[in-house]
Amino acid sequence: MKTASAQTAAKIEIIQLSGVVFTADSLDRIPYVTIRVKGSNRGTVSDVKGFFSLAILKTDTLIFTAVGFTTREYVIPNPENVKEKLTVAILMNTEFYNLRGVTIQGLTRDGFRQAFLDLEIPEESAYAINPSALPKVDELRLPPPTGLAFSPTELIKEIPFIKRIIQRKKQKQFSEEEGGRIPKM
Repeated sequence: MKTASAQTAAKIEIIQLSGVVFTADSLDRIPYVTIRVKGSNRGTVSDVKGFFSLAILKTDTLIFTAVGFTTREYVIPNPENVKEKLTVAILMNTEFYNLRGVTIQGLTRDGFRQAFLDLEIPEESAYAINPSALPKVDELRLPPPTGLAFSPTELIKEIPFIKRIIQRKKQKQFSEEEGGRIPKM
């Protein structure tokens, strides 16, 4: 008999939590919100209309996350008053992201060539020793310079060998500043 009453008590602690996730400012439904039980690997994802349903313990803390919204934690306010099911409306606040600026300017083929030639390549680069090892403008396979284009400096920084040189230079500066300690990734 004690086993049966223990199982009944355990069933009372588990509830079915269902609800809809809304934006706090406009009350629009938020699709595909990740909902997980804090400290566990249990969870679910809201559907295309923001609806979710999950079996949880009355004492669980839920964490709601979605791109473009601040993370929201939810705890049942009065767990002793909840029986077997609970339906909630979760409000999430919009989060704003600051992105790096990009310079866009029109550029002719000759203008690109000149910007490329004006680029300062670090001395430790093999390309500074042997300038003929640099690729020609035609070899870069960049889009034609009509209409809008990125600034030459931004484009050149994306060329793989230059990107590696810049990264090595930053690592060298960092190791000198930190006394030779480079953190492991």
